[in-house]
Amino acid sequence: ATSYISEAQAAVNHHRELSMTFDELAREAKEIWHRALKRVEVVEVGDSYSSDEKKGLLEVFYTSLYRSLQFPRLLHEVTEDGSDVHYSPYDHDGRVTPGYSSTDSGFWDSYRALYPMLSLLYPEQMSRFIQGWVTAWKSSGWLPQWPSPGERNMMDGTLADAVLADAIVKGLPGFNVSEAYAAARQDAYIDGTYQHGRSSLKEYDSLGYVDPESSTDSLSKTLDYMLADNALAHAAEVLGKIDDAARFGARAAKYALLFDQATGFLRSPKSQLQGKPVFGPGFDEFEWSDEYTEGGPWQYRFSVPWDPQGLSELYRSAGQDMCQELERMMTSANSYGYYHDYGTIHEQREMEKNCWGQYSHNNQPVHHVLYMFAAISRNISSNCARRGQHWLRKAMLELYKPGVSMFSGDEDNGAMSSWFVLSALGLYQLEPGRPSFTLGSPLFREVRVRQAGHSLHILADGNSKAQPFVASASFTSSTGRVEELLKAEVAYKDLTSGGVLRFTMAQQRPSSEELQQKSSVSLGRSSSIAVSISQIWLIVPVVLITLLGWKWVMSTRDQGVKLLQDCSDVESSN
Repeated sequence: ATSYISEAQAAVNHHRELSMTFDELAREAKEIWHRALKRVEVVEVGDSYSSDEKKGLLEVFYTSLYRSLQFPRLLHEVTEDGSDVHYSPYDHDGRVTPGYSSTDSGFWDSYRALYPMLSLLYPEQMSRFIQGWVTAWKSSGWLPQWPSPGERNMMDGTLADAVLADAIVKGLPGFNVSEAYAAARQDAYIDGTYQHGRSSLKEYDSLGYVDPESSTDSLSKTLDYMLADNALAHAAEVLGKIDDAARFGARAAKYALLFDQATGFLRSPKSQLQGKPVFGPGFDEFEWSDEYTEGGPWQYRFSVPWDPQGLSELYRSAGQDMCQELERMMTSANSYGYYHDYGTIHEQREMEKNCWGQYSHNNQPVHHVLYMFAAISRNISSNCARRGQHWLRKAMLELYKPGVSMFSGDEDNGAMSSWFVLSALGLYQLEPGRPSFTLGSPLFREVRVRQAGHSLHILADGNSKAQPFVASASFTSSTGRVEELLKAEVAYKDLTSGGVLRFTMAQQRPSSEELQQKSSVSLGRSSSIAVSISQIWLIVPVVLITLLGWKWVMSTRDQGVKLLQDCSDVESSN
């Protein structure tokens, strides 16, 4: 047996945990996991799948659920008298502290889907984790960014702020709310240290963004700080802290300073002139430059999940349509430049292998993107929402495979797997701090989620492999109240109170209007050359393509007119 505390505690752990035979211990563990996984029951997969395909989908779903439940972890041991204690990895004096702490969570990855999934499906465990993070804050003096078990000083932002703020707004019981808010608020007000908090906080507060001249990953840091501040604004409002809510909300709203009207991308301003951002020359939409963390301009282009409508307005002011630009991300060249001073990194090579334009599902920064289609239209059956539903179903069926190579990239701390679990249920929380889930394209025809005293029944009438589109959705509460979910979102409180979430699926195709919409396709590795489909047809339809060395095919099936790169060369080289 082992113990972080002492040999004597190791002996206590040995006696308590190994006082049974191996078979008895294995049987007990199996029963515990069976209860945890059985909370979400896939009753029926749907039509037009073979028996092997149905088996594969269930394997991916329950493996993903199992992996999601591995993280985070509680750090504690039980003494001989039954008390919870833990050795704090933040206490350099080696003192043993009452209670439990939390550990093993990379918040940069896991805030996006893992914690929303836990709050929805396992709220009682989520509450314990939140209190564990409060304990870690009290022991360390700061909320951790990536503890395993102590702070590893990895990744940008203070995304634990968003997780704690979200738990406060959702009203989860079982943790100290005032301490949780104080812990998260500290990151937003006090200058960080080498290992903790926010770097460049003063300039972020004064300028509205992190200065690229003083910090690498400036654009990514700014967006992470804004997302956390937006979540804190919601928590402050719930707690009646009006001044905090106003200040945090104002910070988050300054993302407009990052929008480059000339290119339609989010960038770090070099300076400001009369309150307007000034951007540097030489922009390359495929270059993974120093402004971005594990990505480039495309991967961060739509990273304002707390205000899709406002971002869409910025696109409109620049003469662009955000839905078309989202679509262009899916169909543009699968190109990238060097990442910082590292050359190429595995995230780029995985994106290339997946061969899906600039949508790099193999890494977490884009995991919200496919839900932005519905969020900007606020109409579950609109053409734009339908495009997102098409890509969501494609992601679930093609980027998650049964077997040892299940995931398309970084499965960090349950981030990739929890995205699949939520998406298979037809749900995703875009905005931490706003207790609402955006609707996607549910993978299964019938699912039951069993909670203490109630259950959530998710039905997708007519769901099949060939019908990924949502014609309508509604929620019927346990009291019989029926709400049509026209805006493609459902309240967290409704889902956790029990009832029936019903989707009506359809095999819809894009309208003739959508097929005629212009979309531009970017060509060339590490190049910002962009030409429209109409230009390709009318100017140099054969010569240009030949010179650039790309093979393209025209497709007018259910995804509309677009250009596709032939991935055979990419796949064979990997």
